[in-house]
Amino acid sequence: MTNIEIRSEIPSWEPCKPSVETAVRDAFRGLPGRWRVEIICSRIAERWMVRIDGPAVEWYLSLAREEQRDPEAVAVRVRAALRDALRG
Repeated sequence: MTNIEIRSEIPSWEPCKPSVETAVRDAFRGLPGRWRVEIICSRIAERWMVRIDGPAVEWYLSLAREEQRDPEAVAVRVRAALRDALRG
């Protein structure tokens, strides 16, 4: 069973907030263990950082450009990173 905690600093006025958070949660579907995800938003630069902690995984993803913050683009990158991390 997947246990995921998401802490998000995406501002409530950001239109993609709910869909990005849902896309991140869905990327973990079917993965066993306890996972913690932080989405950290820079107040100075238009940059988001995604930090993932889980069973034997600690991973960071920088989303510097607006197109990288598209919900599907975020989900694809998170799934790829999880696949690589869990393989190794």
